Amino acid sequence: NPSFDRKNILVFDGEYSIYRAPDTPYSSRVNQKASLDLKLKSNANTSVSSIPLTATVVRKNWVRYDDPNQKYPTYKEETETLPSLSATSNTQGIAHFEFTPTKDGSYKLTVEGKDKRGNTVQRDFYLYVTDREGTLYGAGAQNSLSLSVDRDEYLPTGTVHATITSTIPN
Repeated sequence: NPSFDRKNILVFDGEYSIYRAPDTPYSSRVNQKASLDLKLKSNANTSVSSIPLTATVVRKNWVRYDDPNQKYPTYKEETETLPSLSATSNTQGIAHFEFTPTKDGSYKLTVEGKDKRGNTVQRDFYLYVTDREGTLYGAGAQNSLSLSVDRDEYLPTGTVHATITSTIPN
């Protein structure tokens, strides 16, 4: 008689995990301080205070290139590695990274630390930086727009009357 057994196992990188802290922005502006607050969470009932972390920073952007021999513009990827950053978690397990981006693009911060056993804990975080005017939406803007409609159901050929409201000014 054949039989089998199944077990589920949850495996972590190390004694702690790294998460983006609540209300940490996902975007910033060129030549203004950009910050990334991270929350360390213990996976093994160990302290998450005073843990040194490093972040490698890589900026990517697509730059428009107009070739006079082509009808449409092309775009070339521009990649730049910036100096690494460092931070140490406080007593609540919060680590604060800060830098001033000088160019627009998508910034990837690869954050890395080691636990007491020597395991490497690593996670990628992204920050979009722009030099354009306008409102930047981030972590705190999830409930800024609301949509209400006049009915619960519609026929495929029906007309929807919708109202969109925003808590963001202008």
